[in-house]
Amino acid sequence: MAEVVIRDMHRFGLSDNIIGISFDTTSSNTGLIQWACTRIERKLGRILLWLACPHHTQALILKGVFEKCCSIPSSGPDIQIFRKFQNIWASLDKKSYTTMLDEKRPVQGLIETQRVKMINCLQNVIKDASHPREDYKELLQLSLLYLEELDPYADSADSYHADQEESSSSENYENIEIEVEGEDALAENKGQTNEILKRKRRDESKWKRNVIKTKRNRGEEYINYRGNHVAAKTFTPIICRKCSNSVLPKKQNTIHSQFYDLDWNGQTAWICTTVKLIAPKR
Repeated sequence: MAEVVIRDMHRFGLSDNIIGISFDTTSSNTGLIQWACTRIERKLGRILLWLACPHHTQALILKGVFEKCCSIPSSGPDIQIFRKFQNIWASLDKKSYTTMLDEKRPVQGLIETQRVKMINCLQNVIKDASHPREDYKELLQLSLLYLEELDPYADSADSYHADQEESSSSENYENIEIEVEGEDALAENKGQTNEILKRKRRDESKWKRNVIKTKRNRGEEYINYRGNHVAAKTFTPIICRKCSNSVLPKKQNTIHSQFYDLDWNGQTAWICTTVKLIAPKR
């Protein structure tokens, strides 16, 4: 890496103008003897101002805060509490979550003002649509989700959020019962009371991820996560190697369409009744 940087400095005639270097805080850059920063200084014959990447500097600060608050060492990217969370991810109810407005203490005053400002800021960044990485975009979406302002849910390539059209129809909502501590109930020593609220019903078939997957399985044209157009699936005549009969594209398309019109159980039954296992010859 140092050789490439030095070569380009000489190539553009910048060697005499360099007074500092910015770098990631990795050992390959910050080693004291033979690593990139030291070798560049040695080649230029002078000491340079080291400007560590702000991202990595802040990461070290956040690491200290995390270890202090959670009492969990984070010597590397494989933090045990996150590993445990990853292992049980499949069994979690992803439709059940708590937002900022679900907190027992009401959101008001300065906190509410900051919440609205943050929502506007995040929405503007998302609308900008210039996200170098999907996990950056997902962080914005999850932030809006916590601020109770992500409806419909925007989907990224690897997330599970819904992507539905806005609708105020009552059929899109369901009643949910939550336990709250009411003053009257506490006065009568009855403990908690139940309150009926409305929550938007999730239709998984309309999630962006599932819509794209359905179109891809059906062989229809669609726009992928990168915004590229994918043409519809085309069939070419094939010859059965056993009976030498030709299967025309029209027949293939019919079978393909009928199969993906079935639900999951129907597809499973179709495969089990159609595909015959042949014992291997010895």
